[in-house]
Amino acid sequence: MTMSSLSSLSSRDKPSSISKKHKRGSLSSSSSNPFSDILEAPLSAITKKASKKQKLTHQIPSNLSDAEKAVYILRKGNKMQKEGVLEGLGDLWNLNGRLEMEDKVLGYFSDVLWKEEPYMQKSIGQHIPAIFPQLSKNQFCKVFDIIKYMIDIKDENISNVWYEVLFEYIHHAPLDHLKNDVVEYISSKGDLSEMDRNRIYCSRLFGRLAERLTGSDIETYFLDQLVQMCQDTSHKVRMHMAQNIEIISKKIGLERSKETLAEELFQLLEDETKDVKQHALTTLVHLLDFFDMSFRKDHIVPRLVECVNNPPYDLYKTIIHHFGEIFWKISNDIQNNDNAIAVFKGFFVETCKDKNASVRQQCAYNFPAVLKSLGARRYAVSLHNSLKALCEDSDIVVRQRIAASFHHVAQILNKQKSAIMLKDMFLRLMKDKDQGVRDRLVANLSCTFTCFHESSLSSEQLFITFVQPLIDYEQSIRKCWRRMLIFFDNIELIGSYFRGEDIYAQFIPMMRRQLFEGTAPLKTCSARVLVSLARQLQNNAQQVFLFKNLTNELARGKSFWHRMTYLELSLHVMDKFSRNFFKQHMLDAAMQLSSDPVPNVRMKFCSLMPHIKRVLSPSSDVKSIARLKERSSFLTLDKDKDVQEAAKIAHDQMTAIEVEMARGNTYSYHARDDALDENKMREEQTWIDQEKEMEKSRRRMEVMHGGSTSGVSGGIASGSSSTSVGALGAGSTASSIKLRHTPSKLKSKVSGVKKRRTTASGSSSSSGSSHANGGGSSAFRTGTLVRPRVVTRRKK
Repeated sequence: MTMSSLSSLSSRDKPSSISKKHKRGSLSSSSSNPFSDILEAPLSAITKKASKKQKLTHQIPSNLSDAEKAVYILRKGNKMQKEGVLEGLGDLWNLNGRLEMEDKVLGYFSDVLWKEEPYMQKSIGQHIPAIFPQLSKNQFCKVFDIIKYMIDIKDENISNVWYEVLFEYIHHAPLDHLKNDVVEYISSKGDLSEMDRNRIYCSRLFGRLAERLTGSDIETYFLDQLVQMCQDTSHKVRMHMAQNIEIISKKIGLERSKETLAEELFQLLEDETKDVKQHALTTLVHLLDFFDMSFRKDHIVPRLVECVNNPPYDLYKTIIHHFGEIFWKISNDIQNNDNAIAVFKGFFVETCKDKNASVRQQCAYNFPAVLKSLGARRYAVSLHNSLKALCEDSDIVVRQRIAASFHHVAQILNKQKSAIMLKDMFLRLMKDKDQGVRDRLVANLSCTFTCFHESSLSSEQLFITFVQPLIDYEQSIRKCWRRMLIFFDNIELIGSYFRGEDIYAQFIPMMRRQLFEGTAPLKTCSARVLVSLARQLQNNAQQVFLFKNLTNELARGKSFWHRMTYLELSLHVMDKFSRNFFKQHMLDAAMQLSSDPVPNVRMKFCSLMPHIKRVLSPSSDVKSIARLKERSSFLTLDKDKDVQEAAKIAHDQMTAIEVEMARGNTYSYHARDDALDENKMREEQTWIDQEKEMEKSRRRMEVMHGGSTSGVSGGIASGSSSTSVGALGAGSTASSIKLRHTPSKLKSKVSGVKKRRTTASGSSSSSGSSHANGGGSSAFRTGTLVRPRVVTRRKK
């Protein structure tokens, strides 16, 4: 509770009527005085819950300083009031001079704390660390005297609170004070004549001191005592010493650690107590990088191999928890030791089959590290079956953990193996019944698919099998927009791996649905992803059709959310597509929204105006630039103040863009943007040219179909089959070309023609022969095959 909260408390609990005598004697209120609200009435009137013994019968004198008022409340206030002062002790120290606070507050703690009630002694211990950052050196010495006295008190609960104060005190105290006074006091608590509780705290405090002191200071003051405490009779002391060896070893250096602490750590690893052995093994794992390779090979690796080969019951779960880290850190040391590799590999394979679910969970967590340690070339023989078993495990947490690290496995395996080995397991996890498994797999979907794409020889066929699982996943998470955001972000990155027809038919409808139905964050995300996927279609006709439909449904929609979404869509189209594409298909609809009746839409348009300014060319888009300036001028005079402010900001940005464009600097942002736009236009023109070529090819095929039909008709009419063969062309067969009409239909149509006795000139017959040879482009006015005209002659 800070001083401000005290003020609100006092005003809330104040009696409704206070005598005029009290009001005349109260202090004037001041915002800088943290006690101003408290002192408007006697302290007895601050709370109605105080007992009669706690009520004050007189006022606080008006001439007291803040420090004196704090001491007054601590002496004579009730419990709630004292707690309020203690909680605001740090703020009180900042607002007042150090000398006054040292003389008043610290003097009060020194004189009275020993006879305060237990709850006050604990409360002061819990709140006094707040003043440590503001203390001077002399004040630190006074606080240290208070701490020492309170630690030696008989009540263990109070003593433990002040031991914790000493931990925080060491973090802030000056170094010379630590060396001269604090180290000696802590060392005295580690003497064998002291109680177990004091020696346990001493072992913990040595670790805190080691963080502040240098290696030479540690060797000078307490290294020998620390080594002796590793053999203490209390297992808790030995446990804390096992934890401290890591920080102390790094402080005193490699050689000194190997001489003094390594052997102690090895002995603690063989301790009779479970907790000591577990902490010693954890410390040894953390120090594997600290020791050099020769020391590891000679002293550490043999112990670890023996420990893994015959794991003690007390260390079994600890070994499994750190197994991946252990294996990876010593992998270079045992790369030529086939026996050690076999021991580690066999241990891990067996633990993956353990009946205990918690053990298998640790195996799933460590699997990527074990795979990296063994290498990808040993995966198929050693770990493939284990990974398959973990993916099909009956425990949900096991499957969730292996799904969360699946992308690491795909990265570690080389390019020739990841897609082949992991495809079935990926599909198994994508179809898992548990939503959490699928969520963890999809969270890193882009990384996994990138590895699959690089490793697969026929990636298109591979990714076709992934389409339906992704669709099913999207349907299962439609009610959770946060999951949809993660999924869409990944889809944006992997869209290029799928075929254009899958993108257009499956993924773009997902995004389109959220443009209309999704939450606000999801609308923004889906607009960005939809534009990105549309770019990856590489089909100009589909792109134009898509954005024209969206323009009709969003820009002219009844909901203002739809119109704002259209502006968001326009922003991403300007980023992903060429300027020419945006100007042709979306600019007019976006400009019309500048006069939208909803202020939010007009504000959104204001944020879009600088981007539109960059799209327009001063030489070729004069009318559009004039229209944009007109819109900007109108919006700066808008009746809505927020729209006015947004329009002014946009106007300033557009002015800066004009200045930059006028300079013509080749290294400017606009010049770089021009180069990118040229590349985009080239790509789009390439797509258009490809579509034209495809259209020409399609028309040629249609002409061939039409010529074949005419030839067959002529052959039937004249009783000759040579025309039909000539229409199919050399080397062609009738079965390889899809004719528009079957022979039976052709006969009926020819007979109908005979009955009508249609006559034709010589030019018509020549035209018919051109159809048979693949000519007659006039037959393709609507892009579909037109039935050729069949001509017959009457016999004389």
